[in-house]
Amino acid sequence: RCLMVESDESLFTNTKFVLRYPGLERLICAALADTYLATALIKNPERALRHIAPKICLSPTEYDLALAVTKARDIHDYAARLYTISQGTEAEHTTEKNPPPAQTDINS
Repeated sequence: RCLMVESDESLFTNTKFVLRYPGLERLICAALADTYLATALIKNPERALRHIAPKICLSPTEYDLALAVTKARDIHDYAARLYTISQGTEAEHTTEKNPPPAQTDINS
């Protein structure tokens, strides 16, 4: 298990993220250990996922999230952007599962 630990604790030590997206955790850990993979993820994530890291199994959602990261400066920035995007996706799923209550007309 790979944990990126920084002085203020890494975003990827978030247990909820790791449990929801284990493939992305493996991808980031692999990229931290392999600069070629890290560079490829930043420059051309689709190629990186298909040809450089094909043994890292991602769910369709994880795959889409990995492709959604753009303009990352380095692998740490890629990981931070990935985490941010995943939180937006999670918020969308929560909203879908728990839609806001219907408004009622108080003048009725």
